[in-house]
Parts: sequence; structure tokens; C-alpha cells
Amino acid sequence: MTEVTELPTKTPIHSVYQASFMDGIIAQQRPIDKIPPEILLLVFEEHCRSMAPLEPSTSNEYRITHVCRFWRLLSLNFPTLWAKLNISVKTPVSILSVYLQRSNSLALEIEVDLRHDPEDKAVRTHATELWEVIKSTAYRWRRLGIHIGPHDATSVAEELRQVSGPLLEDIRLTCDVPIDGLTQMFKGWTPALKSLRLWDVPLQQFAPSLANLTRLHLASTSPMKISAFREVMSQMVKLEELTLRSRVVEGWPVYPETEDIITLPSLTMLKLSDRRWPLFVPLLSIFAPILNSLSLYDLVGHDLPDTFMEYHILEQYPSVRNLTLKGKSSFIDEVSFGQLARMFPAVDHFSLLDVDSLFTTETCHTLHEPALWPKLRTLSMIPMAPESVLCSLISVRGASAKQTGLKKLVGPMPIQFKRMEWISQRVLFEECHDSASGVGLLHT
Repeated sequence: MTEVTELPTKTPIHSVYQASFMDGIIAQQRPIDKIPPEILLLVFEEHCRSMAPLEPSTSNEYRITHVCRFWRLLSLNFPTLWAKLNISVKTPVSILSVYLQRSNSLALEIEVDLRHDPEDKAVRTHATELWEVIKSTAYRWRRLGIHIGPHDATSVAEELRQVSGPLLEDIRLTCDVPIDGLTQMFKGWTPALKSLRLWDVPLQQFAPSLANLTRLHLASTSPMKISAFREVMSQMVKLEELTLRSRVVEGWPVYPETEDIITLPSLTMLKLSDRRWPLFVPLLSIFAPILNSLSLYDLVGHDLPDTFMEYHILEQYPSVRNLTLKGKSSFIDEVSFGQLARMFPAVDHFSLLDVDSLFTTETCHTLHEPALWPKLRTLSMIPMAPESVLCSLISVRGASAKQTGLKKLVGPMPIQFKRMEWISQRVLFEECHDSASGVGLLHT
């Protein structure tokens, strides 16, 4: 790679633009040259963010610097463009150093994949060198994502034990297989930590830094005991979002006593999946008085609680308004929907995401009953129900003739529908194909 001569880090954007003009770069006044530098920088940033991550040596940032001299000058004086790093064991240390230099002193967002063949000594040495450089920038970390293999998990955990990250807000740590006995990580100073996402890494290893968490995502194939989970969660009075996927906890009490209840006073969003337990067993052990959004993965009939326990759910989650059922295995009947409506009577946004098409159809038939969630205003579906069923549902619950009916429909555009104009006249249709990021969908 050709060596790049760096510009002074404080060069104003208008100075770069003027220098480029004086050099005749934009003398011909091509249409693109009329775009103000501030707008071009926004375009650069959006382009680099929206494209799939690449190796730094062939990344979008580097490509931008090779279009023309003006774009090169502009991008080299835009540290934000270089503050997001995607690193693997194939990344040259020299490239990493260039990104760190060009990012100036900005806070860093780093994704690093350290997995490699432990028998390859050259790669292992290179991975160690990369990690030493990355670790030396801990004082600049804002977001850190690390993917480690089983052979280096222990050493990485040990090296992270006393790391201080005064700017660190978000940690994402993934290990290929569960590792027992890891050293406690991030025992150093991490006062800004708000978000923690762990895959097959024990939550207990982060206990000293959890008091200010607002977002926690846990996924594991090696569960922790309910007593340990309860002790750690008791610290999280500021937690707003909680995701429990796969085998995170073992030993949930089927009929919890008062002392078994985990109180989460700030929790507003809960996402739950655990095929070893009926989903409402974990729910019975959590008290979240302001919970607004609840996502249940692969819900089936036997997941629902005994009738006499319905009141406890209503008492522990009185504020649920957004309810999502997600996953191909999701399927409940009309009676089970009645139970859900009794436990969560205030629901006004109901979502079926990535479920079986038959379940979508059956659910629409069930929702024909206006007494089932009378406050329902928004319905999200992926996939969409058949046209005839959907039109019938809108006729029964539509808002055209009354103020309290269904007002919004969210989902993929059904191009095969012949009555789309009729549907659009009765409800607001919001197109969305992605259940994870679509507008109007409960975030999942």
C-alpha cells in the first residue's frame, strides 16, 4: 500500500475545500463538485456504515481516499470516518495503526475477531500483536465487540481483568463454546458502561460493572443457577432492556415465593426464549411494573401458566402494551389467546414475526373477536395473512367507522393483493420486510 502523508488533524473543512478548488480539482464544476463538504462527509459516513464490514485494507474508507484528491483530503480530515474498526487476524498491524492515527483522539468503536488455528504459530503471534495494539487504546474504547475461540478465551479474559475503560459504553463478547472458570473481566474503571451482550460467557464475570447497565443480552448453552442469577440481577435497578435466549438460567421456581422474585423497577423491554422451560415460568419470577414491550419466542400452548396464576402475571406486568410472538414454532389456539388477553389486557400493538403462515391466518381469525384486546390499534405481521382473511379482519376491527378500531398494519407489501387500495383507505399501511429493524415493528 502506498504510504499516505497525513494532513494536520485540525485542518478546517472549508480550508480543505478551498485548497482543492485552488488546485483545480473542482474547476470544471461537475454536478457532484457542487455538493458542500459537510454533505459529502455525511454521505461518506452513511456509505461506510450501511455497507457490509470489510477488511480495513479493502474497506470503504480506503476506497473513498482513492477516488480523487479532494475526496482524499476531505476523508483524511474527517476522524469520525476512521473511528470504527473491523479487525480480524488477517488485518495487518500497519493498517490498524493507520486507522488509529486517522481517527485522531476520538472514541473508538471496535469489532475484533481473534479466532485462529492455535497450531499456526505465525498467525497466533500476529493475533497477539494485534491484541496488544488494541488493548493499548482501552482509554478510547466506546464500543467493544470481541469474538474469541476456546483456546484463547482464558488469556483474553485475564488480560481484560484490570482494563480501565472510562468511555466504554457497550461490550459485546462472544465465545465459541462455554468456558468455565474465567477470570473476572473489566474489574477496572468502567463508569460509562450501559450495554452488555454476552454469548456463552458467564454473567458473573462482569458483576463489578453492572450497577449502571440499561441493556443486557444473554445467550448461553451453559446455564447459571437461579440463585446466582438473582444475586447479580439485584444490582440492576437501572436496567431497561433484558434479553434471555437459550439456556441462560437453570432452576426457575415453578411457583415462586416472595423472596424468589427479581424486581427490575426500570425494565421497559423483555425478550424471552428458553425451550427447556415453559416461558411463563421465568416470567413468574420477575417483577417489572413499567414493562411496556414483551417478546416471547416459540410460544406454544403448554407455555402458558395455570389459570390461578394469571392474576400474578397481571400484577407483575401491569403496563404491557406491545406484545410480540416470534419464531416458526410459535402456535397457540383461541383459548390461549384468551389467557394472553386476560394477563395483558392493555395491549395496543400486537406482532407476529417470522412465524408459520398458518399461525398468522389462525391468529387473524381469532382477532375477529373485538373483545380480544379492545384497545388494539397496530398489527404487525411477517408473513402477511391471506388477503381475504385480512380484509375480513379490517372490516370487523377497522377504524373507519369508529375511533377505537385497528388503525395501522405493518408488514411486507403484498403485491399479489387485489384490494390494496381498499385496505389503505381503512388502515395506515406501513411496509416492512425485516422483523429486526422495520419501522413500526416492536424491536426484536
